Amino acid sequence: MGDSVIWFLLSCKRQVKRMSFLVVLFCIPLLLFAVAALSRKEDGGLRIALYGEEGLGLEAAEALIRLPGACSFYLCESEEEVKQDVATGRAECGYLFPNDLRERLEQDEFRRSIQLYFSPATVLSSMSEEVVFSVIMEIYGPELLERYSREQGWDQAAVEALYQKYSADGSTFSFRYEEDGKGTWEENRLTAAFPVRGIGAVFVFMTGIFAAAALAEDEKKGLFLRVSGARKYWYFFLGILAAVFLGAAAVLISLFLTGEAARGAAGFWKEIAAMAVYGTGVALFSCLLKQAARRGEVIVSLTPFFLIGSLALCPVFIDAGRWIPGLRTAGRLFLPWYYLRLFR
Repeated sequence: MGDSVIWFLLSCKRQVKRMSFLVVLFCIPLLLFAVAALSRKEDGGLRIALYGEEGLGLEAAEALIRLPGACSFYLCESEEEVKQDVATGRAECGYLFPNDLRERLEQDEFRRSIQLYFSPATVLSSMSEEVVFSVIMEIYGPELLERYSREQGWDQAAVEALYQKYSADGSTFSFRYEEDGKGTWEENRLTAAFPVRGIGAVFVFMTGIFAAAALAEDEKKGLFLRVSGARKYWYFFLGILAAVFLGAAAVLISLFLTGEAARGAAGFWKEIAAMAVYGTGVALFSCLLKQAARRGEVIVSLTPFFLIGSLALCPVFIDAGRWIPGLRTAGRLFLPWYYLRLFR
């Protein structure tokens, strides 16, 4: 056990002494932090002003503010502020929620219940309408269903359980795609994965593969001549694990710097545990790849396949597997797919 620890530490020291690898380790957190900050700055989305004083309107406004997406909602202090922001172009449009919104809905007064302010110069205000009304129904829907089920004499507990099931799993609304002669497939939504975590997962994966290629070259130079049997393969694994460990540490730092790490104490330990399992899996896979390929140049020649496959088939930028089921199956061939699934 002592020899294994010493070998692991020496392997880490050897990796750090490689100037190119050391520069990459330092640049990855800084680069991902800069890209994430720039992305947040440029991707402000549609700014939409909201005003509600109490009741359902205020609940809806607060829910919209917390909602991520292309629309950026914010709360104003008065109706006049909403009008001013829309007139000056600070907001694409503005919604005014009346204090008696819940009462109006209960009395089936749906038309003109919510005032919408928008500039004639904008054509984007309609994009927010579906978002606003979907949030209102998400809040008011359970109340409406409870009242209706009570009037019909239904089992309210069973109705509520069914409502929670079908409103939370994304199966209430779905898209169906058809092509002539190519069958059909269905999926409920196409989601995006944040690039920092996805790029970090691919970076750790590629670190293990390149470490395996370097280890194959070291073996050819006679580094492991005095080691044989199972101990030799164990040292192979530890040598790759050292490089993966350093790369994983850089990615974890990136996640915390960019604020993309899971929140709270439980989230902190989840990040550490998930990365530890993933890093170990990458080291094991790379070790097996090294044994199968034998030669460093063969492993290097395979890196485009692993890199492009990970970026295209794993949910790094978009989760295309939710759109085309066949891509989800293909994505399982690459280790980043499993790590990213833990956070979706």
